[in-house]
Amino acid sequence: MCRLFMRSAGKTGLMSRIFGSVNTEEVREMKVNLLEQKIQEGKISVYSAQKDLKYVEILNLMYG
Repeated sequence: MCRLFMRSAGKTGLMSRIFGSVNTEEVREMKVNLLEQKIQEGKISVYSAQKDLKYVEILNLMYG
């Protein structure tokens, strides 16, 4: 019995290494939401940096 379990566990480990782990719908949903949140934060960061750059460009044109 123990050898069968070990063989099965090894096979599962190999399959997850090849195909990745199998997540439930709930886990996938959480991961997608986290990625969407990170994307939104990145967009906000880019927008803020663009705004700052535009401000510096205007100052440079005025006083440059």
